[in-house]
Amino acid sequence: SGQQVPVDFALQTMPSVMFDGVLVPGGAACAQALQRNPDAVLFVQEAWRHGKAICLIGEAGGLLQASGPGLIVGRSDPGTRGQMAQD
Repeated sequence: SGQQVPVDFALQTMPSVMFDGVLVPGGAACAQALQRNPDAVLFVQEAWRHGKAICLIGEAGGLLQASGPGLIVGRSDPGTRGQMAQD
């Protein structure tokens, strides 16, 4: 919508463990920028290591893949959930 939202904290100054979960909205340009940002990748890695809920929408799913091995990337459709359970 192009609406700006005020920023409360920066990735560099607030560890992910201070939050209950991480949500990254979709959008190809934003997702690519975050994947190239080591602070963003580290933020997601730390959240995952501490068992936080992580929701990445659309193209933002690539941020999990950039975070390294051990992360499962899937979709919410029933066919994919069954395949993930088998893997």
